[in-house]
Amino acid sequence: VLSDLFEQVSAGKFDTLIVNPPFYRGEAKNSEQYAWFAGNNLEYFEKLFAQCKGHMNSGSEMYMVLSEDCDFNRIFEIATSNALVVKAVAVKQFLTENLYIFKITIAHK
Repeated sequence: VLSDLFEQVSAGKFDTLIVNPPFYRGEAKNSEQYAWFAGNNLEYFEKLFAQCKGHMNSGSEMYMVLSEDCDFNRIFEIATSNALVVKAVAVKQFLTENLYIFKITIAHK
């Protein structure tokens, strides 16, 4: 399914979601740059975190890889504002940077 995030995904819930998002601030100037740039204010994460809960059960997990070069604080702030919990579960050095894997779940009240 070709989709911008969940826009073309039919209704349904998933136990596990895996995402390797664009994580640098900036606007994509061509289609290749959409793999790297998440918008000047990280709008990609606003959409991702707002939409993902509609496809997650209370016990679902989303795993996301991020580079140490991104704005963790702002991304986590966006997740928290969407009632999501972010927890680091792994780190791996790749070439000259550290890549982190985070588990994201729906916050329980």
